[in-house]
Amino acid sequence: MQDHYAESITLDKLTRLSNLSSSHFINSFKQTLGVTPHQYLLKIRIERAKEKLQRSSLPLSEIAYELGFTDQSHFSRYFKKITGMSPP
Repeated sequence: MQDHYAESITLDKLTRLSNLSSSHFINSFKQTLGVTPHQYLLKIRIERAKEKLQRSSLPLSEIAYELGFTDQSHFSRYFKKITGMSPP
């Protein structure tokens, strides 16, 4: 499953797979994990980015694209929001 975090998946698709309405899916997800599906996915992507930054010399723009961010700015904004610091 973790191999697919960079793929685009809609809330609509998730709700169809789970046979729940959007609001019920989001509420159930948040009750179970303590965060919304979007927040969860962002945290996973940032954790993977931190690993990639330590293990590779890829430019930030490539890491951002590989992990499903629209661009380097989008990636950097969420990296700072979640970690409290700018990406190295």
